[in-house]
Amino acid sequence: MDSVSAALVFHSSIYLCAMAHHGVSGLVGKIVTELEVNCNADEFYKILKRDEDVPRAVSDLFPPVKIAKGDGLVSGCIKEWDCVLDGKAMSGKEETTHNDETRTLRHRELEGDLMKDYKKFDSIIEVNPKPNGHGSIVTWSIEYEKMNEDSPAPFAYLASFHQNVVEVDSHLCLSETRYTNMDSVSAALVFHSSIYLCAMAHHGVSGLVGKIVTELEVNCNADEFYKILKRDEDVPRAVSDLFPPVKIAKGDGLVSGCIKEWDCVLDGKAMSGKEETTHNDETRTLRHRELEGDLMKDYKKFDSIIEVNPKPNGHGSIVTWSIEYEKMNEDSPAPFAYLASFHQNVVEVDSHLCLSE
Repeated sequence: MDSVSAALVFHSSIYLCAMAHHGVSGLVGKIVTELEVNCNADEFYKILKRDEDVPRAVSDLFPPVKIAKGDGLVSGCIKEWDCVLDGKAMSGKEETTHNDETRTLRHRELEGDLMKDYKKFDSIIEVNPKPNGHGSIVTWSIEYEKMNEDSPAPFAYLASFHQNVVEVDSHLCLSETRYTNMDSVSAALVFHSSIYLCAMAHHGVSGLVGKIVTELEVNCNADEFYKILKRDEDVPRAVSDLFPPVKIAKGDGLVSGCIKEWDCVLDGKAMSGKEETTHNDETRTLRHRELEGDLMKDYKKFDSIIEVNPKPNGHGSIVTWSIEYEKMNEDSPAPFAYLASFHQNVVEVDSHLCLSE
């Protein structure tokens, strides 16, 4: 190695990774969006399972599907689809499996445009009742393996799935007031799609409360990677530009419950904030709870949680970074831009710190 790399290793030796199984960081991962919706769990699951039963009012949200093999309602059928994402026409072939008991659907891509960027692309949907019995929680995840490091992480697809859930719920979960005063078009929709009427005893705006997650396989040792994320001041200069400047406003930076102030630039926009940081060294978990600042203009709650665990095979670790949020209103954006930024930071830190032997 050259003198710059040697100096980095000398001053940051605790960050050297166990590289017996070294590979390109960030190729294998999982991203998740979890949304609270108003519709009954069983009915929402039926909507997502039966493409042909989606009412006309929301049919534009779903790509046209053709059954290529099997019965559309039998687990293991093969479907062909077409859609437009960000102005780009796309097509593919997938295997669809389901489990009615757990209200779970898995779409495994077999051919098509997605396979140009991914060796594996599975989208999994799970619908569960809310614990309080009003509405349901829809979890839509993507398990992927990128073709190479130039392939994009599939946040655009997850954002599209997320919006579909919100729009379907908004169309289908009609309030009791609207039901009793609906016009003839709405009445016809209810008549022909009665299975979709939701239990609305606790109706509210859909999609305000949610959770999004990125999970990445990295090469660094779990304990060392956790130390990096816990100790801002220990991040080597080579990766310091990836982290916002942090000032301790109250407490000790390494003591759970300290208050920090930060500044950063996201998509060209300068931002600042104040957060409470708590941690659990046993589980290698950090939670940053926003208290004040620019994020609180869009969100009533914005918590980012990081958990680092060893891979089951003992080589490297799995970093899970999630955001639990409540939007200020329905015009507030789902925080995918922040999750994508966190995701890229994990990739870059691992690339800098996990030097091959």
